[in-house]
Amino acid sequence: GLRQSNVAQGQVGAWQYFGRTPIVLPITTQRIKPRVNLTSTVSANQGETRLLATHHLTLQVEKAGIYSLTLNSSQLTGDDAFTVSNVASNGLMDWKLDPDSGQITLLYTSRVLGAQPVQVVLEKPAGEFPGTFTLQPLRLGATEKEPFDLGRESATVNARGARGLQLKAAESQQTREIAGGQAVLAFASTQADWSVTFGVEKLDAQIIAEVFNLVTVGDGRAVADEAVQAMERVSDSAKGIDSVIE
Repeated sequence: GLRQSNVAQGQVGAWQYFGRTPIVLPITTQRIKPRVNLTSTVSANQGETRLLATHHLTLQVEKAGIYSLTLNSSQLTGDDAFTVSNVASNGLMDWKLDPDSGQITLLYTSRVLGAQPVQVVLEKPAGEFPGTFTLQPLRLGATEKEPFDLGRESATVNARGARGLQLKAAESQQTREIAGGQAVLAFASTQADWSVTFGVEKLDAQIIAEVFNLVTVGDGRAVADEAVQAMERVSDSAKGIDSVIE
């Protein structure tokens, strides 16, 4: 008959059969659903002519690999939408943007498992000053053909202005302010669906001048020689006088 035996490393099950008649052993297989965690750092640079927002994403794919994923944001749709200027990732075969839904689809040449970096660069023309701009996350999603479970999501946001521009935190949701560098505003997300709005002001120009007053006396030796010669002439003409007032 059919008897279950010890399972070796890497095996799900093992059986031994003793007999002459054929047997049927039904085995049910099920695809392991991947789980993906997301850590992101969003860096914004407000210039005088354009706003640049770079999303540095790190995917941690667990349990099983994936070949595709989506990144979604409402900031990629509408009249004031960001433009996707570049998407970069190791082994990335192609990417495409659906402007109607604000969804970026990424396709890979090989299975992605473990840590996987993704960089998405967004930009748009700068508005009038004073003004505001808002940063929101790129939310991770799965394609219809390749579903996966979404795990932990965390983000760090930092923004700076070009020289002559000053940034202030106007409004934030699902974030807390953290220490940033010099002239940098920084926040950490407390929930996946975070949002930060910054105010932008143009600083008044300041002119700092250092004035030096310089007086130059030229040909000083010649002037001294002329004075000595004059005194000698006075001395010669004053012979016989007991005192000469110099």
